[in-house]
Amino acid sequence: ALGSYLMTGAVLPLPQVLTLIPIMLGVVLATAGELSFTWLGFLAALGSTICFAGRGIFSKRLMSGAPDAKPMSPLNVYAMDSLM
Repeated sequence: ALGSYLMTGAVLPLPQVLTLIPIMLGVVLATAGELSFTWLGFLAALGSTICFAGRGIFSKRLMSGAPDAKPMSPLNVYAMDSLM
């Protein structure tokens, strides 16, 4: 939700944002209960998640097209995504 807002300015509806709270709490509980928790592993997983979300936002933006650009087909976006 935050990444989408920062990259495209799109604001998600409140019910959709509220559905993310149980997911975040589940991640917190799973992380807190892990016996072999390390900050390096946590930050690596966080970075991976942020990159994955950014890729999805970027792909959606390419398929919808900018006001002055032609939208890309899903196949072209997949090809570009595979190269990155």
